[in-house]
Amino acid sequence: MQSRFQYVEHLKQMGAEIEYFNPEVKDPEKAYNFNWSDNRAEDFHAIKIFGPCDFQGGHFTVHDLRAGATILLAAIAAKGETVLSNIEQIERGYQSIEQKLVSMGANIERK
Repeated sequence: MQSRFQYVEHLKQMGAEIEYFNPEVKDPEKAYNFNWSDNRAEDFHAIKIFGPCDFQGGHFTVHDLRAGATILLAAIAAKGETVLSNIEQIERGYQSIEQKLVSMGANIERK
């Protein structure tokens, strides 16, 4: 699985219904911003998200900036406690994100 979708499995564990797929693209060599010759049959280029859903908390490790922000936002909406490890990945790209989310009503606690 390509790294840009590594957050999808975490969201699925939290209760999201998500399917991987490849959309019809007329000229993929021009449409995608990567070397098309590196494309493999098992690579997906899109996801379908079905909702709404009731997210459930869990324990997750943040692997990169965008995936971390995605899981953090899902965690805020989730029922129960969510524990995120390796949050430095989020902090390096989103200055004062914790304070901003708390100011909007998020319940965030560092342990």
